[in-house]
Amino acid sequence: MKILILSIVAVLAVSCSDPKFIRGTKIPDNKQNRELIEVVEKYRKTLMKMDASGLIAMAHPDYYQPAVTTEDIPYDYKGLKEALPKRFKLTRNIRFEMQYRKINWKDTETASVEIFIDASYLIKVGTEEQWKKKSDYWKIDLKKHEGVWKIIAGM
Repeated sequence: MKILILSIVAVLAVSCSDPKFIRGTKIPDNKQNRELIEVVEKYRKTLMKMDASGLIAMAHPDYYQPAVTTEDIPYDYKGLKEALPKRFKLTRNIRFEMQYRKINWKDTETASVEIFIDASYLIKVGTEEQWKKKSDYWKIDLKKHEGVWKIIAGM
């Protein structure tokens, strides 16, 4: 009987020490991971508001986004500041959903958040308005700048 009780207690102790995950993800729930998700979630909401100045404020001074497709052009911080207002002038509506997939830590001040995006947006093309859709895996790189998490690539 004692062995049975000890076995049950051991099983319960092990199951109670299972890692906790951030709700809806397989990302361990800890302060550092929550901080990153809060920044990326703020990015998502700022993007949907089409707030160019808000997004620029979230960008690291060393921001650089290489061209992802042959249609893209690479952006540094200065290019981002020029491009966002122009793009938002042509944009009428944005829906942007994310699923958080994984967080990769390079060191205590540099990390990337892997996400799956499902987005649609209404843009002006010539005299017409068109809905565009994008669903893809994406990565947002973050780095601390003066103690604050900033996006260094992936906007």
